[in-house]
Amino acid sequence: MKMFHGAVRTALRRLAAAALTVCAAISGTAVPAEAAPALPFQLHAPAAVSVKWQPTDETPSACVVSYTKDSELTAYMKHDTDERLAIRQQYGYSELWIKGQLDWSVDSPNDWHYNQYWDTDGYDADWKQHLGDWAYLNFAVTSAKIDSEEIFRSMGNPADASDSQWNGTAEAPGWKSVLKEGQYDIFTAPDGKKGAKIDLTKHQIYVRMRWLVMVNRDDWEREQYLCSDWSQTASVGTLAAKLTSTSAPEDVTETTVTTAELPKLPHLAAPAVTGLHLTGDYSAEGRAIAEFTLQVPEEVSDSAERIKAAGGKLILAASAETDGAENATLIPLDEIPLTVGERRVTFALPECTQCALSWYYCLEVKNPSTGEPVRTAQSDGTDRQNLSVPAQTAATTTGTAPAPKKSSAGKAMRRIGAALLVMAALAGFSVFFLRKYRISIRK
Repeated sequence: MKMFHGAVRTALRRLAAAALTVCAAISGTAVPAEAAPALPFQLHAPAAVSVKWQPTDETPSACVVSYTKDSELTAYMKHDTDERLAIRQQYGYSELWIKGQLDWSVDSPNDWHYNQYWDTDGYDADWKQHLGDWAYLNFAVTSAKIDSEEIFRSMGNPADASDSQWNGTAEAPGWKSVLKEGQYDIFTAPDGKKGAKIDLTKHQIYVRMRWLVMVNRDDWEREQYLCSDWSQTASVGTLAAKLTSTSAPEDVTETTVTTAELPKLPHLAAPAVTGLHLTGDYSAEGRAIAEFTLQVPEEVSDSAERIKAAGGKLILAASAETDGAENATLIPLDEIPLTVGERRVTFALPECTQCALSWYYCLEVKNPSTGEPVRTAQSDGTDRQNLSVPAQTAATTTGTAPAPKKSSAGKAMRRIGAALLVMAALAGFSVFFLRKYRISIRK
């Protein structure tokens, strides 16, 4: 039915276009170009695109692609159905949807599969679909900051002449038409079924993404499409194995990441840390507790989301110089959420009597050999802020941890008890005095 209506509308549109052309030729005026439709958000390319190999016995080529949206598009997608309907109506649209498209290349960063049909969701002017399921045209766009989709789960069976996924159809080519000889192997799954796979210990997959938006109006002959720019390229495979593994090639399946795989990020401003002070409390180990206020701007929050999507982590950390030590101590505060806004942060100081602190945002990734975190500064540092820890609380000066600090509630109870004892004593003295006074009067 969609194809029938599409064909009718296409025929009417062509008649209208022909009539306009004839009129223009008679009058000597040009046919006006169709203006690009306006949108309720800026159409920027997807950000923080990353890809990870996650094979199973049934899906040996399966990869997961993660990607983020900018703040405007995220805000639009957070509206509920009725709110988005109202926004569309403000722009005069009866329909508006947005999808993610993913293009890919094997063993080359430039052997892409894009063609003109990607610009119209795979359809031609007569509503015929020209792209197979190797063209990833329908990636989710949700209200979450980070979305993810799977690719290369199934490519069909090259050994089966009737497999349309591999061989394609008369209108839409299959995987056979887009994979070259030598780029794939045939494997047998545990259930005995055969299929094609790309061995990522031998090959490299490159991916890029963009948004496709469709808008329509009741008085239009046909919907219109708008495309964002393509994202930066991400990759996974043999190159990733060299970057993240120092042992066997199969270690590429580990979810480790290096700075070479992360998106390019801006160098951030120093953290906005204010009000640093000692609270007077101590940890179970007898270390003094300090507190400060952190203000997280949008640029930092966006960078944290992009790094998270790529498999790394952005954290707040302090470089602490204690008691004039030659080497500073790193204090990673990796549990603090770096979302937009203000928050109070408490942490334990190293054992010391004097501490000079400078705060940074750090990029944290895993060492592929040891699994231990590796941290590098991603921002400028704050000016050093000094704290003096009372001598009796510093384990380094006495060799033992300080006694736990008595709570204010305990102090209050002890003061009340002392006051009651004094009052009782006074009451007893008063009774004794009155009795003595009455006896002396009687005498």
